[in-house]
Amino acid sequence: MITFFKNIINAIRRLFGAKEEQKEVDVPQGLQVWDENGGIQIDTTTRTSIFIGEIELTPSSKSATISSNLFGTNTPFYVVLRGVSHNRPLTGISTSSTSSSYTVSAQSVNATSVKIIIGVY
Repeated sequence: MITFFKNIINAIRRLFGAKEEQKEVDVPQGLQVWDENGGIQIDTTTRTSIFIGEIELTPSSKSATISSNLFGTNTPFYVVLRGVSHNRPLTGISTSSTSSSYTVSAQSVNATSVKIIIGVY
């Protein structure tokens, strides 16, 4: 879980031109969540997040695709970086993925441009 947040923070730092944090943190514990039958639903000790890259959507380009072989063996996720003056920069978000690509589309883009961070876990 720490790696996931470090990847997000480093991506945000890159957007604003700051240097990435290089210090490694050793976390011997993780988070585990069980369902009512005792089955593990979330186990951060066995999966870690990987930052793949970022895409940008604009009013004239409402869809973008990023490629990586990691999409075939992991679960993709995205994080929308909201603009300072826009509460809902995107509406009608949809995604699709293949074993080598991940596409994010929006019905409308209500800002000059919206950056989206893509990763897998």
